[in-house]
Amino acid sequence: MTLNMNLITTGKSPAIRGFDFLNEANPLYGSEDGTTDRMISWAKDKNGIVTASWHITVPKDFSSYNIGDKISWSDATYVPKETDFDTAKVLEEGSKENEYYKLCLKLLAENLQKLQDANVPVIFRPLHEAEGGGGADGSGAWFWWAKEGADVYVQLYQYLHTLLTEQYGLHNLVWEFNSYTYDSSA
Repeated sequence: MTLNMNLITTGKSPAIRGFDFLNEANPLYGSEDGTTDRMISWAKDKNGIVTASWHITVPKDFSSYNIGDKISWSDATYVPKETDFDTAKVLEEGSKENEYYKLCLKLLAENLQKLQDANVPVIFRPLHEAEGGGGADGSGAWFWWAKEGADVYVQLYQYLHTLLTEQYGLHNLVWEFNSYTYDSSA
């Protein structure tokens, strides 16, 4: 409705439109919902700028989860206190967390590749708002990707960047990082 209201009010579409890969790049309950096609259409048909987040969820009961199984959205979360998912283990090759994360990245990369093939650049904001309510130790984290603190978060972000650019060859991404103004922001 906001997009239509802009057209009615100003006669023009906005220049930048934000999207989220929550559904299309989600092995738990996600499905093809047309996000990537809408992104391509926005860039090609509206001459718009595309930006995207990735609210990737993890199973609440990760210890009982089998990689690749589908679960209900109500059994998934990105809230740190609602899951036993160990963020630090994502960085351990062969761990269950690492295998899950790589499955998520495979799905994400498939969608980003479609955008690259269509010559659509994306302002990409993954693993966003890591500080949450503040604290380099992860105590204020809003999302699972930051719950182990700043050092693990930095490694996770670098791991994501390396896999997407080197393993999957994606070079249509403008990497966006956002932080706050806490003493721990640096």
